[in-house]
Amino acid sequence: SRVGPKLLGLLSDPDPRVIEEAISGLRAHKVFAKDLVKELTRTKDLSRAWTLAGILKAHRDAVPGATLKSFLNTGLKLFDQGDDRHRLYFEIVKNAKPELLQKTLIEKGRGL
Repeated sequence: SRVGPKLLGLLSDPDPRVIEEAISGLRAHKVFAKDLVKELTRTKDLSRAWTLAGILKAHRDAVPGATLKSFLNTGLKLFDQGDDRHRLYFEIVKNAKPELLQKTLIEKGRGL
């Protein structure tokens, strides 16, 4: 879909009303989950990443298991490095598949 990237572009608009409409549009349709994941993995802007993660919560059923495992692994790597960005990835996994995050963190804790 060409609409997803256009809506994602509007998240940088200077008008907060335009941003809110873009967020609303991205939340409304699961077809945008793939675009959201793609943008989330590309962005270096932490504030934007949290916005994307917040929108992605509406599509928790549309995020593939492999993507969740990738986010979990990224979160674990960042956690091991003492990087607070791990919270972003853990939040996405927790929202979509809380049992996966819980099981992984328990196993990690046992290994310490």
